[in-house]
Amino acid sequence: MTKKLLSILLAVLMVLTFVTPAMAEDPPAGTAVARLESTGAEYETLQAAIDAAKAAIDDENGDHSAQTVTLLADVTESVTMYWVRTLKCKWNFDLTIDLNGKTVNGGGERAFYFADTSNAAAKQTCTIRIKDSVGTGAVTGGVADNGGAIYLKGKSTTTVIVDGGTFTGNTATSSGGAIWANIAGGGKVVINGGVFTENSATGTENATGRGGAICVWGTPAYLTVNGGKIYNNTAALNGDDIVFQIQANRTGEMKLISAADMGVNASGWFLDEVGRRYSEDNAVEFTEYASYKTKGVAVSLKAVINPEYTVKYVDGVSGEAFEAEEYTVKAGEATPAFQGDLTKYPGWKFKAWTPDLADTVTEDVTYTATWEPKGANTIIYWGNGGTRSKYSVGDTFWSEYTSAAEIKVRGNGFLSFALDEYAFNGWNTKADGTGDSYKSGDMYKFTAAHDLD
Repeated sequence: MTKKLLSILLAVLMVLTFVTPAMAEDPPAGTAVARLESTGAEYETLQAAIDAAKAAIDDENGDHSAQTVTLLADVTESVTMYWVRTLKCKWNFDLTIDLNGKTVNGGGERAFYFADTSNAAAKQTCTIRIKDSVGTGAVTGGVADNGGAIYLKGKSTTTVIVDGGTFTGNTATSSGGAIWANIAGGGKVVINGGVFTENSATGTENATGRGGAICVWGTPAYLTVNGGKIYNNTAALNGDDIVFQIQANRTGEMKLISAADMGVNASGWFLDEVGRRYSEDNAVEFTEYASYKTKGVAVSLKAVINPEYTVKYVDGVSGEAFEAEEYTVKAGEATPAFQGDLTKYPGWKFKAWTPDLADTVTEDVTYTATWEPKGANTIIYWGNGGTRSKYSVGDTFWSEYTSAAEIKVRGNGFLSFALDEYAFNGWNTKADGTGDSYKSGDMYKFTAAHDLD
């Protein structure tokens, strides 16, 4: 049995007040939010900066060089850009938007609308690139019928390239929660980087609710995913992550990286079709992802993520025996071994884990250590708010007795418990002083009445 004698020192309770930080807001009027790199000019809206870039490219007296617009602050905007090519146009249109670690929030409207409304015979290219030179940039809050974050209306020589940025929290009520591309004649969508997650296509009628992250429709069109992460998006009808569809009697091609290479613990690309939605009971892996050529046939895909679980080890005595350990483990992997020391809990020896350790991980689990006394009887002297000031060794002291039925209670000189503004006044078997009291030199007889639970 184990006994616990408590000092009757009083502790002072303190209440901590936490203040919730204010949400980030758009910059005040008059603040520059975007810069055109070719001139260094700064603009109060992203739309104004993109308009200036377009004007620079189309300037008949200029060199029509590629332009870059860099975001300088978080903005809430819906941006539109049209480029009209004619047979007289002899230059290419090349625009880069650098999120620069900032966020474009569509504010309940579509974030970007890009349209290349060119003459079909014009051969100049239109390339729009989105990158994030810092790594924390995002496009979010976009809501539209098609393409909550980006709507692309393109021609054969139109290309949208995503090199970076996180696209999340965008919604289409029809198709393409993050990106909808309506391409005629062979335009391209290229994903080299960035993250597409938690976007949605919500429609449920008339073939809506398609492509939670990306929906490409073309006559023909090309979708190439060289990098980035596309996962955990949702679509009401089909294609939680991607829908690729080519008009009848036209040919298009989709090339994807292996889902396992996206770094999100994905097991693969799986079909997620109308009437045949992906489930554990209907798991059809799509193995043609590296080069899928289609003629008038749609394909709807989902990146299936292997679940991960948390394994915790705790001592059950509020950290007195060891610091808690926590591991994140993929489903089906072996249970990670406890790495701490189970021999450092004074007066106690490790007995077992509860629940019993499983061989493999199938769910979140917390393993709690159970203990048994080292000796037949143990006295625990507890500071009850005070600490052992002389030795700086915490708020408890353990005395173990193998066979003694009665022992002499220790004084506080050696134990040195102290609490500011209080004087030591003896021991008690209850923290509030209502139990049995003892002073130095008193004899204590071990009794079940004082057993710890």
